[in-house]
Amino acid sequence: MVFIDLRDIRELEREGMIPGAFTLPARHARILDRSRQPLPQDIFSSGKQFVFYCNGAWRSAPATDVAKQMGLEPVFEMDGGFTAWKNAGYPVADRAKKTPA
Repeated sequence: MVFIDLRDIRELEREGMIPGAFTLPARHARILDRSRQPLPQDIFSSGKQFVFYCNGAWRSAPATDVAKQMGLEPVFEMDGGFTAWKNAGYPVADRAKKTPA
């Protein structure tokens, strides 16, 4: 199972993330949908289950639908998103802040 985090980088740095999650900010998912290009990352190879999440469901619900329309299966949306994950006491990893060069 692969967790796909759709939150913005600032949210990841501020709140943390599910350990091992792949980050794909929702705005990038929308660009892929409009271009009708296949998902380029090796992470989306066949044989895996995908769970999309954001903070709640505003971004993950439409992104899950888009992923299904693009042929990615099986795809699920995490009910309650990262907020529910954190409130349930599941592990959270820190995302290091990027420093300006």
